[in-house]
Amino acid sequence: MNERALVEALRRHPSAAEQVVIATKGGHTRGPAATWWVDGSPEHLAAAARASAQRLGLDALPLYQHHRPDVKVPFAESMGAMRQLVDEGVVIRVGVSNVDASQLDTAIRVVGDALVSVQNEYSLLERSSDPVLQLCEVHGLAFLAWGPFGGMRAAKGLGASSSSVALVADRHGVSPQQVVLAWLLRRSPVLIPIPGASRPESVRDSAAAVDLVLDDDDRRLLDAVSAPAESAQ
Repeated sequence: MNERALVEALRRHPSAAEQVVIATKGGHTRGPAATWWVDGSPEHLAAAARASAQRLGLDALPLYQHHRPDVKVPFAESMGAMRQLVDEGVVIRVGVSNVDASQLDTAIRVVGDALVSVQNEYSLLERSSDPVLQLCEVHGLAFLAWGPFGGMRAAKGLGASSSSVALVADRHGVSPQQVVLAWLLRRSPVLIPIPGASRPESVRDSAAAVDLVLDDDDRRLLDAVSAPAESAQ
């Protein structure tokens, strides 16, 4: 459904296709009652990639991302399938998602230079992927941070849940969400936050974070923020 919606949007704005990298994922299947199952088998990844390319009307997928490791399939086998899709010309670039540092090492070894990105959860309150982020810096991989506000529920109450975020936001006269995105953008040169939005106003506010300059005091305050479970320890 999302791929078809993207095709329709690009059809209405054809020039936009030259300014974006179209990315899609494989490795999840949808079961009854809107349940999601993981399938990292080489057969499924190959079939899903070809189906996505057909829906998108592309000869090859610009970026094909492995959705998450499948405990039933050795990760190296899943990565071998991704590499084979590159060799067959079905996929141009490969990304992995929801991986730890060991799994990323495997992906780097198996996929080689076709691997360009990692998509893991990362936010002010969730930094467990720091080792993965560091590996991305070493190997020049883009780190796409999903959940940059700490989840849908946390996004609405960022200022209320953290006095530090509220203080910095008031100091600059911007939204707490913009502060968090600006912090993420300066956390690492390879980190790209991917916030969700349902309103044009939210999209514009997120985009403005690129121009928000945080000084050393701002960053020290934000660096010291911890998740509730961590601060209780």
